[in-house]
Amino acid sequence: MLCGVSPALYWGSALLWDMAIIVVNMAITAVVLEAFHFSVFVARNNLAAICILILLYGYACAGAVHVAEKLFSEASLATMLLFCGNAFVGLVGITLLLILDIISESDATDNARWVLHKILLLSPQFTL
Repeated sequence: MLCGVSPALYWGSALLWDMAIIVVNMAITAVVLEAFHFSVFVARNNLAAICILILLYGYACAGAVHVAEKLFSEASLATMLLFCGNAFVGLVGITLLLILDIISESDATDNARWVLHKILLLSPQFTL
């Protein structure tokens, strides 16, 4: 029993709360994009795709945060470190893949790039 409720109810309500927060953030983002009419995001009905991407990204990150926050004394510290770490992994991963593309002169480099790409797919920031 967690907090006097069953584990399924606890984790289900935690997921629903996280998704509610993500939906609010997605709605605010959609309003801002529409208000300032960023054409790359709102032209040709791209806004719906952006909203789906935000929802899926939030869903992917929510589970990772809940698992990792048990390693920290404060949940907010876990959230901030995971966000910064994922952003760093995404940025460095794209940079490394770009460098390997530029210097690709052998099969070993191509294989290293392929393996690195598959490993980096585990990071939500990279796949976004």
